[in-house]
Amino acid sequence: MNPSPDDLKSWLRDALSEAGAIASGFAVASTVDPDEADGFARWTEEGNNAGMEWLTRHADLRRDPRLLLDGARTVVSVAFPFRQQRLRDKSLPQISSYAYGKDYHDVIRKRLRPVCRRFTEMCGSATRICVDSAPVAERYWALRCGIGRRGDNGAVIIDGYGSFLFLAEILLSAELPPDAPSSAGCLHCGRCASACPGKAIMPGGKIRAQRCLSYLTIEHREPFPETGESAEALRSPAGCRTLYGCDICQDVCPFNAGAATTGPLPEFLPANPAMLTLDSAGAAAMGEEDWRRFTAGSAMRRANPAQLRRNALRLRRD
Repeated sequence: MNPSPDDLKSWLRDALSEAGAIASGFAVASTVDPDEADGFARWTEEGNNAGMEWLTRHADLRRDPRLLLDGARTVVSVAFPFRQQRLRDKSLPQISSYAYGKDYHDVIRKRLRPVCRRFTEMCGSATRICVDSAPVAERYWALRCGIGRRGDNGAVIIDGYGSFLFLAEILLSAELPPDAPSSAGCLHCGRCASACPGKAIMPGGKIRAQRCLSYLTIEHREPFPETGESAEALRSPAGCRTLYGCDICQDVCPFNAGAATTGPLPEFLPANPAMLTLDSAGAAAMGEEDWRRFTAGSAMRRANPAQLRRNALRLRRD
């Protein structure tokens, strides 16, 4: 006897929990709400994506996940925790905590593949795992699947766990019962916007990337500008202490202050002890082979050796 859609959904939710997910939700695969799609298009048209031109590509895929998997009928949104104590001394330049451990792309795929393989064996459904690797509106689908609320800083917040989360999606050709979309909102306390060093947070959970320290120290590939809004963000007190990424808007969020003490998956704990002691002089002195060893298996490879040296040299000068 074949399992029912309800049984399949229950099995999959349990299997995802066993794989380390703290939340999972289900939605009908369909086109993204026009207001969401139009809002994203306006955001890029206004240049708020800065140098991230890849965000403007494949708009058709971003609007309709069914184009990513033939016959897709269900979107599953999954969240994995990486929250951890600040293990680097405050006197050291800041490194975003998401980069402390192994690359989340690899970790999450490794955890989800056996689940998807078993699901296919059970019901014949095709599957596709998306971990920041396909043009999926992941935050939209997290809310559509009912797993959290959107913060004013754009982050998805899960009650009891906060926003230090990695999101992933699984597309299924099986039709499973959807969950209710999230109707919960942010507290709108304004702490994230007030604390943002570059004043990058815009209304509606949008970010002006040119002012965001995470964008500037990770995604921005060129020399830093000497004038303008990006230079202003980099000259802020926090900007003068930032080597790679920024967690400030999440650190001040009340949902994170009151979150459960659930720690990160083991893979997201610091894999390289040197990650906890790297200073600006050490980063500036890295050659390419040093960089390869230091960032092996880490999401920190998103910034190439030249970018890391650029970031570090600015800190030494300032």
